[in-house]
Amino acid sequence: MSALLSFLESSGFLPPSLRDARALVKLLVVTWFGKRHIAVEDLTDLDHVVDCIVRPVAQRTDIGITWDKFEQAASSGMPVLIRGLGRLLGPFYKDPEKGDFTTDHEQRGKVASWPVLAQLGSLRIFSRMFIAVQLYKYYDVRTTPVTASALADDPNAFAKAAIVVLVSGKDSQTKEKKVFGYYVPDIDFERERPYLFQLCDIQNAFRGNGPRPGRELDGDELVFGQKGNGAALVLQQDLKRAVVSHSVSGQHEPLYAATTWGGDWRVEIEVEEIELWLEESPDFSNYGYEDEEEDKDEEDGE
Repeated sequence: MSALLSFLESSGFLPPSLRDARALVKLLVVTWFGKRHIAVEDLTDLDHVVDCIVRPVAQRTDIGITWDKFEQAASSGMPVLIRGLGRLLGPFYKDPEKGDFTTDHEQRGKVASWPVLAQLGSLRIFSRMFIAVQLYKYYDVRTTPVTASALADDPNAFAKAAIVVLVSGKDSQTKEKKVFGYYVPDIDFERERPYLFQLCDIQNAFRGNGPRPGRELDGDELVFGQKGNGAALVLQQDLKRAVVSHSVSGQHEPLYAATTWGGDWRVEIEVEEIELWLEESPDFSNYGYEDEEEDKDEEDGE
């Protein structure tokens, strides 16, 4: 994505209008899973997801979109969203027998709809083709209390797997929907670090700088990150309450880095649902795809 944006800017192209940016992002989200048929009723949140992805790009409505803002938001918050375009156009310039124009994923969740799964993919979460991604657990904390220790133990059931925890709820003040998450890559990908991210009401990623697993139990709280230093997600009260803090001012070697353009803020969330997704290490050669590590090396320039 970064290479494409640099090319467009250096070639004299003007930044897209907000309307055009939304249209482009919508196309990329819809094509993320390739030629797979997805029912219209499974895309009811598509426009909302597009708004969440575009929002960081148009931070200043008075001056519109600039290439700098586009690059700033895209490099962290949607580094590989462009993959959808490759799956759309791939059949025109690649060997049709290659078989990587449609992902192998078959399942959606209650929190992770098809558009939300595309959001995860755009953050470079899970393998390129979602080969072995599956819903592991779902908790409705409005009806079933779940202890912090129970959720902390869930990812430990898999020695080799990429794990995502999605926390969905409402801002306790505004009642606006919020979705935050935690990603810990497969241990085989040693250069990758766990990180926090936000999907709703804005898409952003808070990249990790520390060791695995990047979470700890503190009494009856499950803490992702460091309170007051960078980005942190704290689950409390049998996971019914979450406190998310984003501290740019004075952050020093944080476990999860706050994004400079995000400023300082803190939000309390009334948690409603929690989903855990995982992908156990697939053997890419069995699927006819290029090795995932090679894909990641190539994408460093995106």
